[in-house]
Amino acid sequence: MNSKTFFALLEDAVVSSDKDAYVEEWAISNVFEPGKNAPIAIYDEIVHDLDNIWDIAHITFKELLSRAEITMTECSTRFCIPFRTIQDWCAGRRTPPRYIILTIAEIVGVLNIEIE
Repeated sequence: MNSKTFFALLEDAVVSSDKDAYVEEWAISNVFEPGKNAPIAIYDEIVHDLDNIWDIAHITFKELLSRAEITMTECSTRFCIPFRTIQDWCAGRRTPPRYIILTIAEIVGVLNIEIE
């Protein structure tokens, strides 16, 4: 998936409150054109990617750290983010910029989508 498609899908996921409707709408759209004779595994991969995009669009920072299995201290050290900022994001007192969530999710393997 190219980055332009990924960010369009992500923007829509952010404003979509119904995961199933989001996945269904995009899975049958013309954004993905695997072709008539494409193996079913291609469609499974599309649904998996859409699920993952929606999850990342709605994940809290605390959930991200939990899924990545890293502590607040490890996150602070590894990504050079002040510990107090990490605490505020995890407590919900502040919200991290979306690019921080995407960057950390990609680096720690929570974002399992190949972006060209």
